[in-house]
Amino acid sequence: MAIWRYKTDDGEYHPEAPYGQDGRWRWMLKDTDFGFGLYGKSVSHNTLAFAAGDTYEGYANEEWAVFLFKTLLKNEEFRNEFINRFADQLNTSFVPSRVVPIIDDVASILQPEMQEHTDRWPFIKLTSTNPMETTWSQEVTWIRNYTNSRPTYVRQHILSKFRNNGVTGTAYVSLNTDSTQGHIKINSIDIVPDTPAVTNPDSWNGLYFKGVPVTVKAIPKEGYVFDHWEGIPGGLQSSDTVTFTFGRCEH
Repeated sequence: MAIWRYKTDDGEYHPEAPYGQDGRWRWMLKDTDFGFGLYGKSVSHNTLAFAAGDTYEGYANEEWAVFLFKTLLKNEEFRNEFINRFADQLNTSFVPSRVVPIIDDVASILQPEMQEHTDRWPFIKLTSTNPMETTWSQEVTWIRNYTNSRPTYVRQHILSKFRNNGVTGTAYVSLNTDSTQGHIKINSIDIVPDTPAVTNPDSWNGLYFKGVPVTVKAIPKEGYVFDHWEGIPGGLQSSDTVTFTFGRCEH
């Protein structure tokens, strides 16, 4: 990931400045080589500790490269937003039941080209009797297995990294509604059919982190109005937007 900002004369943010010159931080995803354990990284590799500079592995996470992220994590608002966004993505985009079919689809597209590919670059074989050689199908299977196992490890990485910040465990959130009348938004996720891995917007479950405030919002459809929550503790049942820190909650 590349991160940069235009340095204004006074170092402040100037919203009236020309595009790209207002002093805000910008980012661009440009390199995902560490995805799915490339370069020998195991499924349990603590990439969070690597990215935050807690461990030094000799390359790619020198002090200058991790300074910004490591410093931002000291800010409570950023830290909670990061943890919640992490959980949101694990509950949607990276659910194995969603990712594995994508892997299979891509593999089926590449399959007809693999004979020519392996003939030209034979470090990966289509078939082999040598146990020291890796075949293409074995690599695809390895990626599938990585997909199924990785979420458990990265949740543990969050707990290990932020335990001293009050993150003490995980808890399920259950959201039940009538999607003909509206939907619920939790943090950055709209619980609607178009959201990745949301198969039933009327009854949805997600795994979040204890000690980190979570925000839910009721969004009625046209012609309906929000009335109240059920299962929210305290006096917040009548507010359409509620933020709470929880153990196990069902709403």
